[in-house]
Amino acid sequence: MSEKKLADLGLAEFVAGLISETFEAVSSSLEDQIRRHSDLEMAADLNISEFSEMYITSDQVEEAAFQLFGSEENENPAQKGSAYLPPTNNQMELPAFFKALGVELKEEVHFTKSGRTFMLTEDGSDLVFDGIRERLAVEQQTVLQNMLNSGIPKIVVDRGKIVSKVTFDLTEEEEEVQPPTPTVVRPAVSMARLPQIEAFNTSKLALLNRLGTNRSSLILPGVKFKVKQADSTSVSSSTTSILGEVEIEFRTVI
Repeated sequence: MSEKKLADLGLAEFVAGLISETFEAVSSSLEDQIRRHSDLEMAADLNISEFSEMYITSDQVEEAAFQLFGSEENENPAQKGSAYLPPTNNQMELPAFFKALGVELKEEVHFTKSGRTFMLTEDGSDLVFDGIRERLAVEQQTVLQNMLNSGIPKIVVDRGKIVSKVTFDLTEEEEEVQPPTPTVVRPAVSMARLPQIEAFNTSKLALLNRLGTNRSSLILPGVKFKVKQADSTSVSSSTTSILGEVEIEFRTVI
């Protein structure tokens, strides 16, 4: 039987896979950080209208409307048909849209009178929601710009250790021995049969001794050697499996 080299046993491929996956993980992490940093810079350079359209959602606007102007009696103060008191010489605007958002509502356009009260029209509701959206956009973009000016930290993996438990599966195979070819002699001579050749089966004890004394060559006649990642729930056989550990220390060079 030909000598089984380390590559044939699967251990080299297993270790190479660990190193390759670690490289992919480190590279993907760095690539993702660079992409996110680029996206933040792009968002910081947008005008307010573009920023609000891309990053401010309707749910955020409605939540902000309730926090700014809502109450237990009126949970949707900026919706069409909501009660509204325009400012006069004797009273303040309620809700205070101009003070909070800088938007000025006009009668018959943004609110109308219904009996003794005033209500927001659809145009008035849209104006208020647009003001809330712009306010949120300004706040978030300002925070983003300040963060970029201060510098965004990056996580760089400069060194590390890969530890993986593995199972070495050893499976014995009996070699089929061909029966000896009978020897043909002259008729005058009595025929003698050659002794049968006994099949040689590698014993488990001899196999383990061979692993311990001749690890450089790893010549294992009649043995299949496979490496796989160990499962914490798997039970290794005392006769066919050896539980081990692969440990690799690495350093990142950029």
